[in-house]
Amino acid sequence: MHTEVFRILIIDDHPIVALGIKTIASKHENAECVVIHDPSLLTQVLTESPFDLCIIDLQYPDQDGFALIQQLHDLSPESQLLIYTMHDEPWIVAKLAQPSFRPYIQGAVSKQADIKELDAAISALKEGKSYYSKEFHELCVHKRMLNPSYNDPSILSPREQEILKLLAQGMSTNEISKQLFLSINTIQTYRKRLLLKMDAKNVAELICKWKNWF
Repeated sequence: MHTEVFRILIIDDHPIVALGIKTIASKHENAECVVIHDPSLLTQVLTESPFDLCIIDLQYPDQDGFALIQQLHDLSPESQLLIYTMHDEPWIVAKLAQPSFRPYIQGAVSKQADIKELDAAISALKEGKSYYSKEFHELCVHKRMLNPSYNDPSILSPREQEILKLLAQGMSTNEISKQLFLSINTIQTYRKRLLLKMDAKNVAELICKWKNWF
């Protein structure tokens, strides 16, 4: 009797983590796993063969995880998507719950959760169900993040607010670096994080949204 193969694509830039995910996923009946560490290979891999399930992180050295979600949907709209990430802060959940992302995601599991959660999530999605680990579920339900608003300064840490104020004053990354005695790379990381948290395309939009708070 022929049983259809359930193809799983795993995208994680940490080889040991990716191997662990593959080990768990491969135990599922008829599962066939492919691993890539570089998201830039996604188009090539999906062109060669479709996948039933994609398991991805949200942070990569040269790739925005939210842009990756959109890219996955555009390239393979039939694939289910499971987020497996260390990042389970309220603003992450809020962004995942945005109308622009919500239809594309069938599950989310924190890497800080018990490894059994990942196994349970794969089983659920394999059966066509959704699955959210306790961390994500509690943030969605109890903190009411299903209809997110980015008009709340509390989503930013004190350091992020400080850097945002300096950006609003017209200071460059290099100038902020010198004033706060932080490396340029650190300031660039904060800038990227601010853009993600406030769902802004550039610094000008970031500052505009910040000014609307007050």
